[in-house]
Amino acid sequence: MEHFTKEEAAFLLGETVICKKTLTETHPDLDLSLVLFAKGDKSDVVLIEHHPDIEGIYVSLLVDGDYLPLHKEAFHRHCLLLQPVEASHAHSVEPVASFG
Repeated sequence: MEHFTKEEAAFLLGETVICKKTLTETHPDLDLSLVLFAKGDKSDVVLIEHHPDIEGIYVSLLVDGDYLPLHKEAFHRHCLLLQPVEASHAHSVEPVASFG
């Protein structure tokens, strides 16, 4: 599993992403699959995490009021970084290539 460097995580903090591939959590024992981040939804990177008992640095998105921690591989698989567009719409964004 690949993790973020401090510099990569700091670069992402405060940035907006769009989900390019739905992220789900499956619970086979309950025959249940939960959508954590749906394709097309947008979110901001709001937190950088490093826990002593977990190797590596994670970034967390704020999705529907909950924190969603992602390691680098999951971030690149499910997220596309958005970039503000200089235009008449202050809230316009367009996709940029994912880094990494």
